Amino acid sequence: MRHRNIVLTLKQVAVHVLTTAMRGSTAIGLKGTRMSRILQTFKETIRNPYSFPGGYTIALYFLDGERVCTKCARDEWKLICDDTINGWGQWQAGYAGVYWEGPPQDCVHCYDPQDSEYGDPDEVSDAQV
Repeated sequence: MRHRNIVLTLKQVAVHVLTTAMRGSTAIGLKGTRMSRILQTFKETIRNPYSFPGGYTIALYFLDGERVCTKCARDEWKLICDDTINGWGQWQAGYAGVYWEGPPQDCVHCYDPQDSEYGDPDEVSDAQV
């Protein structure tokens, strides 16, 4: 019997995982195209972590409201996909967006702080004193 070497691209594996999981997964109400869009948004943000136009840093958030940096999301991509598709765990993808204003937020995984784009409105500057 002759064995064939099977080489799959990352895209083929991702499509297979998503289509297999979408057949029966309810993942906290996320089914089909919505789950696919959320994972696609996370993947695009990991590849290009800055918005266009403007070049603002895009933050990635999980369903529990925690933020993760794009470096950690890239490192833990398989875990994010598994938790989002299966609907359990703390790594369920929620949304991606620009962190406009507020105090610095830490990455939940590596604790790297991310400043908001417009700063903290409650912070007193030298000009106000």
